[in-house]
Amino acid sequence: MKKLNNKGYMLIEIILASVITFTIAFSLINLILKLKNTNEDLYNETNILNDKISITKNIMDDIKNYNLIELDEEKIESKRIITIKLEDEEENQIEKRLEITNNLIEYGDYTNTGFKKNRSYYKKEIKNSTEIGEVTTEKKNDTLSLKIPISSIYSKKKYDIMLLFKVKNKPVLSTLQEVVNNEKIWKDEYKEDITKIIIEQRTSPIEESIEYVLSEDEKIKGYVKDNTIYIMSKEKIKLNSNSANLFSDFKNVTMIEGLENLDTSDVVNMNNMFKGMEKITELELCSFDTSKVTNTDGLFGGTLQLTEIYVGKKWTLVESDSMFTGRESLSFIKDQCQ
Repeated sequence: MKKLNNKGYMLIEIILASVITFTIAFSLINLILKLKNTNEDLYNETNILNDKISITKNIMDDIKNYNLIELDEEKIESKRIITIKLEDEEENQIEKRLEITNNLIEYGDYTNTGFKKNRSYYKKEIKNSTEIGEVTTEKKNDTLSLKIPISSIYSKKKYDIMLLFKVKNKPVLSTLQEVVNNEKIWKDEYKEDITKIIIEQRTSPIEESIEYVLSEDEKIKGYVKDNTIYIMSKEKIKLNSNSANLFSDFKNVTMIEGLENLDTSDVVNMNNMFKGMEKITELELCSFDTSKVTNTDGLFGGTLQLTEIYVGKKWTLVESDSMFTGRESLSFIKDQCQ
């Protein structure tokens, strides 16, 4: 067996040195790349954390002195719109709007022409390295939390923007049940004399020329005067789950004022609600919430002179022939509700 000469040893040493040098260089490159990625992740997450703090502080500073009355969310393509109705200690109400797109959060007072650029207005552009998740809400006791999750698209680490609202508990609303049960009016033979129905949020009674009292309990009052039904309550009046035939066959009524003072959020049955109101020409149902309604047969049946039905964003019913029994169907007008 031949022994290695000096040249052989030198060649081995060169090869070993090259391997060691390459290994060290490779390790250094990996270390530099890792440090670079770590620094980028740290930079991105620092930006996300700063965005979270900024968004939370600016919006919370604007809402901290208000109670939440109602929060409503809708989606238009990639935009999420959250309408926030608030009330201060003196019961003055305001409305705020929160818009969330893929990389932008905008908040403030809103008009038909867009956001007002006043002191409440806040806008934050989210970095491209950040992802906004689905908005969720949770109510505990007298607080409602609105969570907007944001996270790094690289590390997937999540940071939740939490907006906390003080919730004003809704009062127990009066219902129309006692008034409707007054057979002297709600029987067909007496309905012919009525030409107008007025529903009001007030408590002061009508003292002159009252023909008779429909109801006068602690929360809701009902009177008849000059062929007009007056229904009054300090708060909105909640309609019963079964509100079928509620205004049906008041065939000489030409106008119902104050339908916005009715709460329809628990109504399931609207069968024949306005059936046979032969002289009514328009119905303003902008405030009607029909999210639970399943029965609508004859809803507008026999409304011979009805030409306009105004509905708002909480009207989820789809126009169908069964609603308009005995007459041609009408289209709902949505773009004129405030």
